[in-house]
Amino acid sequence: MAIQPANRPAGSSHVLRFMGPLIEQVAAGVQVVNGEVPQGAVADAATTVKFALADMTALTNLQRRLPSSAYDDSQPAGGSPHVNTGNNGPSVPLPPLVGVPQGKTYAQNIRVRAQELTATAANPNIARIDELFPFIQIDGAVGTGLGLEQNTGIPVLCLRIFFTADGIFQLSQGNQSSIRIAIEVEVPDTTLR
Repeated sequence: MAIQPANRPAGSSHVLRFMGPLIEQVAAGVQVVNGEVPQGAVADAATTVKFALADMTALTNLQRRLPSSAYDDSQPAGGSPHVNTGNNGPSVPLPPLVGVPQGKTYAQNIRVRAQELTATAANPNIARIDELFPFIQIDGAVGTGLGLEQNTGIPVLCLRIFFTADGIFQLSQGNQSSIRIAIEVEVPDTTLR
């Protein structure tokens, strides 16, 4: 089962959390499910795993998505408002090149904390998560390559995860409880007061 966001913490309009197992794609191709690891992932190489910032099975559930006010784009960061296509985030291009903050203001300021829950320090399934360099795509139409290609317009968090050889083995076995992850996404308030 795909990871969906949990209910937002009480009183928070800027924090969303995910907790659950990463799963390998059933069929190779476009990621259309939260927390789906693309087939063909290789140990010690960046694998992009996507998480929509809303419950894709219940888009009207306002407890499992950030309010629209969190997605501020009225600040003077470059030329506002920004377009909805391409990658937005704290660094564009992504590592190893490492660029400058680009795109929508909230995406430039987004903060991510993530960790694997299932492994020990001696036997990790995930070697590294690039939580300092997340990027955002707006969920686009089929064939656009943006987000989960469900054409919802929901922001989709993309995290680069580096799996260990053990992690790749666990994913290939289809053991969906083997690699559990916790992710906290914060979109700081950037509105002028």
